[in-house]
Parts: sequence; structure tokens; C-alpha cells
Amino acid sequence: MIFVGIDPGKKGAIGFIFPWTQRVTVRPMPILPAGVLNGKRRGRDEYDLTDIRTILRGLEHSADYDISPRGIFVTVEKSQPMPPTVKGGTVANFNRGVCRGWEWMLVALQISYQLVAPVTWQRQMHAGTPGADTKQRSLIAAKRLFPEVSLKRTERSRKDDDGCADAILLADFGRRTYEAPAEENEKMKSQIAPKSFRGEGPCPRCGRNHVWFRPGTSDWYC
Repeated sequence: MIFVGIDPGKKGAIGFIFPWTQRVTVRPMPILPAGVLNGKRRGRDEYDLTDIRTILRGLEHSADYDISPRGIFVTVEKSQPMPPTVKGGTVANFNRGVCRGWEWMLVALQISYQLVAPVTWQRQMHAGTPGADTKQRSLIAAKRLFPEVSLKRTERSRKDDDGCADAILLADFGRRTYEAPAEENEKMKSQIAPKSFRGEGPCPRCGRNHVWFRPGTSDWYC
């Protein structure tokens, strides 16, 4: 299984975790920059939808996909509408609505996914990190969990990017979410099923002295 985390904003990123090869990578959100006329920006940056689709489809042709149990699981941060009085107003809310387009693309590509509210994944992934600023806590958590991964947005960047940190943490949150049920089932089985036991001496079944054995069931064998 390949786990993908998506911080869906235009300043967000896409993180990838390949458990079978223990590889973790992240890349900035593919964007088509606004045009420039007479030294001034005209219009707004837009998502490069074709590049995003190519990235997601390309996972199925990667070496990691071929050697792992086939499948991709994507975790997308759920965008929350804000009051018009908040900074950004209606334009910001429009951009948050555009972010919901990830669902449409993932369904069209037949990729499994989940939407997670920021407070939900941050509660788990930020556990034990200091501070009240969620951006700073994401950077701290990502550096602790994945110290080998560069969080810089580009090669020229001097500072680590919180969008890249969020994307990796979302991918890891998805991994934990996906793997937790299987681990919990194994734990329950070990607690419920009797443990195998071998003994010598008075047999619990027949009372004679010999080597006796109880497998992982309620029956005794002698």
C-alpha cells in the first residue's frame, strides 16, 4: 500500500510514504503561476490539474507499487468554510470550495481516500510537540518522525515549509488509520485465544506423569 497525504491549498503539498521500501518523499502542490504584465501579477495562481492527475496515476507505474500489496490510500485535509468576516472573506471560501475537487478526481481515478478535519489529524500527529502554533508544531513533528526528508519547498528555499510538513504528517496519519484495525485485530486475538503450553508431570487431562501439550485452543493433548 502506498500512502499519500494532501494539504490541498495552493501553498500546500503532496506527501508520499512507501512502507515496503521505507521511502518518504514530498513535493509542492503543482501550480500554474499567474501571468505577469508590465512587472505586475495579473490574475491568480491556479492548480495544475493535469500535473496532479499525472502524479496520482504515475503511482500505479512506480517500482514501489509493483512490489507492495497493490493499492493507494490518500488522506486529504478537509477544508472548512469560514465566516465572510474572516481575513480573505468570500475569495478564501471559494478557494476552500475548489479544494473539495480532490474528491472528484480521486473517485474518477478509483483511488481510495479519506477526508480528515485538521483538528482530527493534528490531535494525533502533534502529540508531544510544544507550542500553540499549528504550523510550527507540524514542522517539529515532521522533523522528529522523518528527519531524513527535506521540508524545503524548492532547492532555493532557506526555510522549511509547513505545507510540506502537513502533507507528510497526513500521509502518516493515513498509514496509521489504515493499519490500526489489522494491528488491533491481532492484539484481540492474542488476548482471547489461549496460549500454547507444554508441560511435564501430572497431566491436566488424564492425571498420569508424562509430557503433555495444550495448543492455542481449549483442548488438552497427552
